Amino acid sequence: MDFVYRGPQHDRQLRGPQAIEQKAHAKKRCLTEFPDEIILQMVDFLEREDASCLIRTCHRFLSLFFHEYHRYDNRGRNLLIIAAALGHLNSVLELLSAGIDTAHKDKFGRTALLCAAGAGRDAVVQLLLKVGVPTVEPADELTYRLSTFQKLDRQAAGLAGHTPLSEASRNGHELVVKVLLADPDVNPNHQDGFGRTALALASSQGRVAAVQALLSHEAIDADRKDVYGNTPLASAATNGHVDVVMLLLAHTGVERDSTGWEGKTPLLMAAQMRRKEVVRHLLAAGADPTLKDARGLSPIDLAEKGDESLKWPGPDERLSQRAVIRLLRSAIAAREPKAFGFRCHFIYGFHCFVAVLSSSRSLGGFLFWSKQRSSLGKVSGASLTDADG
Repeated sequence: MDFVYRGPQHDRQLRGPQAIEQKAHAKKRCLTEFPDEIILQMVDFLEREDASCLIRTCHRFLSLFFHEYHRYDNRGRNLLIIAAALGHLNSVLELLSAGIDTAHKDKFGRTALLCAAGAGRDAVVQLLLKVGVPTVEPADELTYRLSTFQKLDRQAAGLAGHTPLSEASRNGHELVVKVLLADPDVNPNHQDGFGRTALALASSQGRVAAVQALLSHEAIDADRKDVYGNTPLASAATNGHVDVVMLLLAHTGVERDSTGWEGKTPLLMAAQMRRKEVVRHLLAAGADPTLKDARGLSPIDLAEKGDESLKWPGPDERLSQRAVIRLLRSAIAAREPKAFGFRCHFIYGFHCFVAVLSSSRSLGGFLFWSKQRSSLGKVSGASLTDADG
């Protein structure tokens, strides 16, 4: 989302032949496009009283419409939203003192606080959060003046359901995220129209600093799913953000094998996208490489098939594919029980017979003595209770 203000010329740009033709017709209909001589000749045909009435009418319309017409731009933004998005702290303060509407939303449903947070204007965000907050005496003049204004809604969301915290997290503005999280009225687990939390948005974009700030909040739900059933870990794994995956895996309460869309786990998603390093960290954290999705496909199946975006893989993608498959096969082999067998070695000595039983699987052993045969047997991998006979 673009939070940077564009000038009126940008808003009025017309594109295409039809738009150019419409602009030409609009100019023809406007009297101001006529030369001064023609306008004066038109006035000459009017009586003096009619001309005076026309002038008074134009003056009235100008005084009535001018402020209202220029109150908002073509995107519905007022001066407070524009100043907040640009980070003009003094202008924001002057507009607040003038009594501007702090709750106004543009055509996309965005408030001044949301635009300032999305643009990373931490100083403006701090100022706006003080608006309407009761002060504790003694307070400085600025703080007291701000406390008399209408309090801003911290959870006011745009058309997409994004709050100021959502936008700051999605764009990776760490300082703004910390400022917002320190406010008790900010909900760290707010979900947008697709059920995505601020943590999910930051994770999907690979915003490491924002993810760290969000995970440090005591009330954060690091495993909340969106409407598709995907967690922040699944989003980070799908997009290959290794650092974010490591942070989430180290956080308490994050499920390694949570299932989302089509029954896919984070490991299944990472394997399908052939994210080698993500697969490595997920396996090291204990993710199950044998789980299958709703279609019965395993991580190896998905790695071999790949995602639609990898339909024509290059050399690097093919190398990643082979590396992912090797990692998965090694992890599966480490989980499977090995064949249990014995190898017998006979060593003859004077008045003794030594039997050494060893197995490929070290399960422990013990020693026993046979008094009748004076033999020593070292058994590894077997459970023997009687040496006689």
